[in-house]
Amino acid sequence: MADLLEALGGQLIERRAISLLVPSLLFWAGGLGAYLSCSGWALLCSPRLGVLCSAESCSRWPALRDWLAGLPTPWQWSLLGGGVLLIFVSAVVIERFVPPALRLLEGYWPRWLNFLQRRVIRRQTARADRERRRFGELRRKERNPSAVLTREERREMAALDFNLMHAPSSPQLRMPTELGNILRTAELRPRDKYGLNSIVCWPRLWLVLPESAKGELGEARAGLDTAVRTWLWSVLFTVWAMWAWWAVPLGLLGALFCYRWAVAAAAVYGELLEATYDVHRWSLYAELHWPPPANPAEEKKVGEALTSYLYRGSDSPTPDFITYTEQP
Repeated sequence: MADLLEALGGQLIERRAISLLVPSLLFWAGGLGAYLSCSGWALLCSPRLGVLCSAESCSRWPALRDWLAGLPTPWQWSLLGGGVLLIFVSAVVIERFVPPALRLLEGYWPRWLNFLQRRVIRRQTARADRERRRFGELRRKERNPSAVLTREERREMAALDFNLMHAPSSPQLRMPTELGNILRTAELRPRDKYGLNSIVCWPRLWLVLPESAKGELGEARAGLDTAVRTWLWSVLFTVWAMWAWWAVPLGLLGALFCYRWAVAAAAVYGELLEATYDVHRWSLYAELHWPPPANPAEEKKVGEALTSYLYRGSDSPTPDFITYTEQP
């Protein structure tokens, strides 16, 4: 058993193992606490299913404690090992649902929710128009030599600038959630600036990135995944309401906190993604032997041609491939 605990301790030192196992541990510990307390108006507290428990506590802890104390030592260790296995297996299973949960939080909803999606996007567009007008007013006041922005106006201007920079300007490209708009903007900005479509170019660019850049991007993406994973566990935590009413507000508060955490992590990831194109896009041109743009005015056109070539190929005699004498 000591060797097992030592091995598990070595694994838990890794940050990814901690981010995987800690939410699972808290989920099952909360479920055990809900079962043992079983207090308040909660379903399934009484032996007959569906009958509400009385307002008085019907704690099951003394009975469980006596039952565990009466078990032989090997059985106690077996229960401990089974609990560890349950935590590990459930963490692995939930990990498979993190990508679908992220898409749900981004706003990729089922078709039968299209009416709600359109309504939310219309409200977002109207709010963005108001924010754009207000930002313009503050910008004109800032440029006016005879006017001085107050501290509150500067804070408002910074918040408006952040909102406008992290949301697509076109209503057709908007997502119904703040998280979705931040990630969508990060995907679109390389195309708007350099003509490089992220969906097509990103896998190729990733292969030529230095390890330092990959490490920073990996850390940022891991933070986003951890927030989404914890959000998923928080939502699932509400299932313990069948034994304790407090599981619902606790789970919903945790889900709200994790969503704000995911929004902040997505902003960091999006900025790093844009910075990667800003700094390392020349490596993509070099590795593909594609002639780079000569100036900013023609870069978008050259980037669009490179994207088309990578996506569909080409049999055109132009442009001529070049060989770089040294890496840009």
